[in-house]
Amino acid sequence: MKIITKKSFKFLSLFVLLIIILVGLILIFKPKPGFNGYILEDSTLTIYFPDFPSFWATEEEQKLTYNLSKYLFEHLYKIELSFRKTWGIRPTPIRWKIWAGKPLVVSWDDSGNYLISFKPNILFRLFIAPKTKTTYFNMVSGPLSGGQFYYRWQNDELLISNLETFLSRSIPFSMKPLNISKNVGYIKLGRKNELSLFLNAEQNNHIEGKITINDNKKYTLTPLLDLTGINHSFAFSYTPFIELLSDESIQKTFRVLFPKSLINPLNIWLSTFKDTSIEKIYQKVRDEKLLEKGMLFYLGTSKKYSNPIPLFGVWFPYKNSDLKSLLSELNLELPYYSGRWGSYEGYLLPVWNDAICLSLVYYNKGWLICSQESLMADFLVSLSQTNSQNTPNISIRFSQLSEDIEGLLLWCARLELLNGTNERDINNLFSPWKQVMKEMGTFYLYAHYSEDKEKTTFSFSGELTNEP
Repeated sequence: MKIITKKSFKFLSLFVLLIIILVGLILIFKPKPGFNGYILEDSTLTIYFPDFPSFWATEEEQKLTYNLSKYLFEHLYKIELSFRKTWGIRPTPIRWKIWAGKPLVVSWDDSGNYLISFKPNILFRLFIAPKTKTTYFNMVSGPLSGGQFYYRWQNDELLISNLETFLSRSIPFSMKPLNISKNVGYIKLGRKNELSLFLNAEQNNHIEGKITINDNKKYTLTPLLDLTGINHSFAFSYTPFIELLSDESIQKTFRVLFPKSLINPLNIWLSTFKDTSIEKIYQKVRDEKLLEKGMLFYLGTSKKYSNPIPLFGVWFPYKNSDLKSLLSELNLELPYYSGRWGSYEGYLLPVWNDAICLSLVYYNKGWLICSQESLMADFLVSLSQTNSQNTPNISIRFSQLSEDIEGLLLWCARLELLNGTNERDINNLFSPWKQVMKEMGTFYLYAHYSEDKEKTTFSFSGELTNEP
């Protein structure tokens, strides 16, 4: 019998190791079939990344992500810890690429059900995922315990869902765009009315996209008021986003994706205006569709009253400057008296004690309305010094908006409307989020549209700026 020497054993071990490495490299880097990607049959929201780890790595270099990591470290760490306990992998871009591959698509329906589809690499198949590709597996009892979801293989792609039945109701994502950058994510929203946009992480999360509305109405997108010099929380002209959000499937999707605890304070606040003159006037203006070619701006809340009274304004085009004609069309009988702001003459309508006294001026072939008399004076001075050309259709100043949200939360806590959460709790809980919003700057969005016989397609682009 031939005796294997120590030197021969080392050579044999090295040879076997090289063979294993070579086979592994061949399996990892050999050409793979294309990625189908599967989505729910009735999906209303789909997010697709052709190269998720590259998008993730690029996103980490952006200012917004840096601020999120800085101020929301504890929240993000909890998410990371949960991921590690479930999958046994620390979530980083390079680890995701090694184990889970590049493409990723996630879809939701309007009931909150989801489907995740990705194409794992050989290491994932060998050490994490089950080997069988024909049977459904409940991850609660499988090797990936920790979540109430199910998974199955489909053409070398792994599908994960919260309901077993949805794994068999998935369809290939045939609408995914081709030849998009690895640092770009694609989002599709809606069924009747649809939004599709590209989010570019490399360009500081610049977005471009389009909205398709199933009608052939005439739209006026050019903002007729430039609010650049006014410290508002947000402002928007009547854009296709309003039509988009009127889609019932989209409304249901938002309601199930955003926890009730996030929107309860807003609902509580809005309920204070129920059955008041303000609600009646709003319903009349909405029913007559006067806002469809108008513009809304919100400046925050007044600190003069115990309740957070809104500071807002609206402009909409109207055929003449006769206030009686406007009130008659709205079928409103309201007392009013004359007012004057510099060279502008108008009217005052006290509708809710002294907290909300609507101020009206016929301006630029339409009615400009502010919630308080002092706001009208400031607006007319600022508007007379600005140019309405090349102004955004939507602008959101996150620094100011953070103050509004904090004030609303503190008001709810003061009235003990948040299940035992007091004002000190709000300060501790919201403080990191407030810091993130303060450093987000301002978001601007510009929209354009083209008409069709049966539908209208809008194109838009938007980005965050560094201004406070």
